Amino acid sequence: RKSEVDRRVQSLHITDAGLAYLDELLPIWQEHEERLLAKLGGKQARDQIIGLLKRLYD
Repeated sequence: RKSEVDRRVQSLHITDAGLAYLDELLPIWQEHEERLLAKLGGKQARDQIIGLLKRLYD
């Protein structure tokens, strides 16, 4: 939608169909994340990997 205040600005709004798709997608995503965490060795291992990747990025 175009802004009524600033014509350079456009905002995005999720549709009802988009919300329905998210409701369908979230359980699949959560299951995938749980499987991935189990393969990594749990949340602590995930956090360690993220920390190492951040160090490489910085």
